[in-house]
Amino acid sequence: MTTKEHGADKKVQLKTTDLTDSGVAHILFLRDQQARFFASNNVSASLRHCSMYTDAGSLITQYGRTLFPQDDPYILDLPGAPHNIDYRDEDGVYFIRPLSGQIIIQSEHAGAPDTYTHKLTFLNVRFETEGIEVTINGTGIATFIFN
Repeated sequence: MTTKEHGADKKVQLKTTDLTDSGVAHILFLRDQQARFFASNNVSASLRHCSMYTDAGSLITQYGRTLFPQDDPYILDLPGAPHNIDYRDEDGVYFIRPLSGQIIIQSEHAGAPDTYTHKLTFLNVRFETEGIEVTINGTGIATFIFN
Protein backbone atom coordinates (compact mmCIF):
# COMPACT_ATOMS: atom_id res chain seq x y z
CA MET A 1 0.00 0.00 0.00
CA THR A 2 1.27 3.48 -0.84
CA THR A 3 0.58 6.56 1.26
CA LYS A 4 0.25 9.88 -0.54
CA GLU A 5 -0.24 13.37 0.88
CA HIS A 6 -3.59 14.77 -0.19
CA GLY A 7 -4.58 18.24 0.91
CA ALA A 8 -3.36 20.00 4.05
CA ASP A 9 -3.52 17.32 6.75
CA LYS A 10 -5.01 14.33 4.97
CA LYS A 11 -3.22 11.17 3.94
CA VAL A 12 -4.82 8.85 1.41
CA GLN A 13 -3.80 5.21 1.05
CA LEU A 14 -3.63 4.02 -2.53
CA LYS A 15 -3.85 0.34 -3.38
CA THR A 16 -1.20 -0.97 -5.71
CA THR A 17 -2.38 -2.37 -9.01
CA ASP A 18 -1.60 -5.41 -11.09
CA LEU A 19 -0.96 -4.71 -14.75
CA THR A 20 -1.34 -7.27 -17.50
CA ASP A 21 1.45 -7.34 -20.02
CA SER A 22 0.00 -10.09 -22.21
CA GLY A 23 -2.57 -12.83 -22.19
CA VAL A 24 -4.39 -15.33 -24.38
CA ALA A 25 -7.19 -17.85 -23.79
CA HIS A 26 -8.82 -20.70 -25.72
CA ILE A 27 -12.22 -21.59 -24.30
CA LEU A 28 -14.79 -24.24 -25.31
CA PHE A 29 -18.38 -23.49 -24.27
CA LEU A 30 -20.87 -26.38 -24.31
CA ARG A 31 -24.46 -25.14 -24.25
CA ASP A 32 -27.77 -26.33 -25.69
CA GLN A 33 -26.13 -29.46 -27.10
CA GLN A 34 -23.73 -27.28 -29.12
CA ALA A 35 -20.01 -26.63 -28.77
CA ARG A 36 -18.59 -23.19 -29.45
CA PHE A 37 -14.86 -22.48 -29.37
CA PHE A 38 -13.42 -19.00 -28.82
CA ALA A 39 -9.92 -17.57 -28.65
CA SER A 40 -9.25 -14.30 -26.87
CA ASN A 41 -6.36 -11.90 -26.39
CA ASN A 42 -8.43 -9.96 -23.86
CA VAL A 43 -7.10 -11.63 -20.70
CA SER A 44 -6.07 -9.91 -17.48
CA ALA A 45 -4.68 -11.35 -14.27
CA SER A 46 -3.10 -10.73 -10.91
CA LEU A 47 -1.91 -12.95 -8.10
CA ARG A 48 -5.57 -13.06 -6.94
CA HIS A 49 -7.78 -13.27 -10.04
CA CYS A 50 -8.05 -13.80 -13.78
CA SER A 51 -10.54 -12.32 -16.27
CA MET A 52 -11.16 -13.48 -19.83
CA TYR A 53 -13.40 -11.78 -22.36
CA THR A 54 -14.61 -13.54 -25.52
CA ASP A 55 -17.39 -13.10 -28.06
CA ALA A 56 -19.31 -15.61 -25.91
CA GLY A 57 -19.08 -13.42 -22.79
CA SER A 58 -16.82 -12.93 -19.77
CA LEU A 59 -15.27 -15.48 -17.44
CA ILE A 60 -14.03 -14.13 -14.08
CA THR A 61 -12.06 -16.30 -11.65
CA GLN A 62 -11.38 -15.11 -8.10
CA TYR A 63 -8.78 -17.31 -6.45
CA GLY A 64 -9.80 -16.44 -2.87
CA ARG A 65 -6.15 -16.09 -1.88
CA THR A 66 -2.85 -14.89 -3.30
CA LEU A 67 -1.25 -17.50 -5.58
CA PHE A 68 2.49 -16.97 -5.34
CA PRO A 69 4.76 -19.04 -7.61
CA GLN A 70 5.44 -22.58 -6.46
CA ASP A 71 6.50 -25.89 -8.02
CA ASP A 72 3.11 -27.60 -7.77
CA PRO A 73 -0.02 -26.18 -9.42
CA TYR A 74 -2.88 -24.79 -7.38
CA ILE A 75 -6.03 -26.90 -7.81
CA LEU A 76 -9.37 -25.25 -7.09
CA ASP A 77 -12.20 -27.78 -6.80
CA LEU A 78 -15.65 -26.39 -7.59
CA PRO A 79 -17.92 -25.53 -5.98
CA GLY A 80 -15.69 -24.17 -3.28
CA ALA A 81 -14.90 -21.30 -1.07
CA PRO A 82 -13.17 -18.93 -0.85
CA HIS A 83 -12.48 -19.24 -4.59
CA ASN A 84 -15.18 -18.64 -7.18
CA ILE A 85 -15.75 -18.32 -10.87
CA ASP A 86 -18.61 -16.69 -12.71
CA TYR A 87 -19.62 -16.40 -16.33
CA ARG A 88 -21.78 -13.80 -18.05
CA ASP A 89 -22.83 -14.81 -21.57
CA GLU A 90 -23.13 -12.53 -24.58
CA ASP A 91 -26.85 -11.96 -23.82
CA GLY A 92 -26.14 -10.86 -20.24
CA VAL A 93 -27.29 -14.10 -18.56
CA TYR A 94 -25.26 -14.39 -15.36
CA PHE A 95 -24.02 -17.81 -14.24
CA ILE A 96 -22.66 -17.89 -10.68
CA ARG A 97 -21.67 -20.62 -8.26
CA PRO A 98 -20.53 -23.45 -10.52
CA LEU A 99 -21.97 -26.87 -9.72
CA SER A 100 -18.78 -28.80 -10.45
CA GLY A 101 -15.40 -28.71 -12.14
CA GLN A 102 -11.82 -27.75 -11.48
CA ILE A 103 -9.50 -24.85 -12.16
CA ILE A 104 -5.78 -25.60 -12.23
CA ILE A 105 -3.38 -22.66 -11.97
CA GLN A 106 0.37 -22.83 -12.40
CA SER A 107 1.91 -19.66 -10.96
CA GLU A 108 5.45 -18.88 -12.16
CA HIS A 109 8.04 -16.12 -12.02
CA ALA A 110 8.38 -14.58 -15.49
CA GLY A 111 11.90 -13.19 -15.30
CA ALA A 112 11.84 -9.52 -14.45
CA PRO A 113 11.27 -8.50 -10.82
CA ASP A 114 7.61 -8.61 -9.80
CA THR A 115 6.59 -10.19 -13.13
CA TYR A 116 4.54 -13.38 -13.06
CA THR A 117 2.76 -15.79 -15.37
CA HIS A 118 -0.39 -17.70 -14.53
CA LYS A 119 -1.30 -20.68 -16.70
CA LEU A 120 -4.91 -21.70 -16.19
CA THR A 121 -6.84 -24.82 -17.14
CA PHE A 122 -10.62 -25.05 -16.81
CA LEU A 123 -11.91 -28.64 -16.56
CA ASN A 124 -15.63 -29.28 -16.93
CA VAL A 125 -16.68 -26.14 -15.05
CA ARG A 126 -20.46 -26.59 -15.07
CA PHE A 127 -23.08 -23.92 -14.37
CA GLU A 128 -26.85 -23.95 -14.41
CA THR A 129 -29.16 -20.96 -14.15
CA GLU A 130 -32.75 -20.44 -15.25
CA GLY A 131 -32.75 -23.98 -16.68
CA ILE A 132 -29.75 -23.23 -18.92
CA GLU A 133 -26.68 -25.41 -18.47
CA VAL A 134 -23.19 -24.38 -19.60
CA THR A 135 -19.96 -26.34 -19.31
CA ILE A 136 -16.64 -24.59 -19.84
CA ASN A 137 -13.29 -26.15 -20.73
CA GLY A 138 -10.16 -24.41 -21.87
CA THR A 139 -6.82 -22.83 -21.14
CA GLY A 140 -5.50 -19.37 -20.58
CA ILE A 141 -2.20 -17.71 -19.86
CA ALA A 142 -1.47 -14.22 -18.57
CA THR A 143 1.80 -12.49 -17.79
CA PHE A 144 1.53 -9.52 -15.47
CA ILE A 145 3.47 -7.14 -13.24
CA PHE A 146 2.59 -7.03 -9.57
CA ASN A 147 3.39 -3.58 -8.09
